[in-house]
Amino acid sequence: MAEPIDPASELGHLIGSALKSSSALYDTIGKFKSPHQRLTELLEENVRLSKILGTLSKPLNEATDVDLSGLKRPLIQCERVCEGFKTEVLRRSSELNGRKSDRKWWNGVEYIGHNIADFTLLMAGYSSTFFVAFTILQL
Repeated sequence: MAEPIDPASELGHLIGSALKSSSALYDTIGKFKSPHQRLTELLEENVRLSKILGTLSKPLNEATDVDLSGLKRPLIQCERVCEGFKTEVLRRSSELNGRKSDRKWWNGVEYIGHNIADFTLLMAGYSSTFFVAFTILQL
């Protein structure tokens, strides 16, 4: 019979997966080197998210009396949307045909029916959620 999974270990794995996906999204978007303001905002929010995810895993193993099981779903969703948005950017980049990406092109990039500004807000929501969890762990 399989051994039960340690909740802290499982959350640590989910945090690592979300961080990896967030970093891959940053690397993908960063390759375009576009001065588009909304893209810059997205990259900045991505950095915040990655920092929070990186710091969240550190106190996780020390927390014995805090139930963080509620983070599972947001961590899984965060990983999926970062991966999905990265995939959409790569798919749409084939339209450029060697041209430099511009504001019009980035304004046309959508994921699950939302534009880049909406996606940045979604990432900010994940950052806030994980920051609250980090703060609770510090108490």
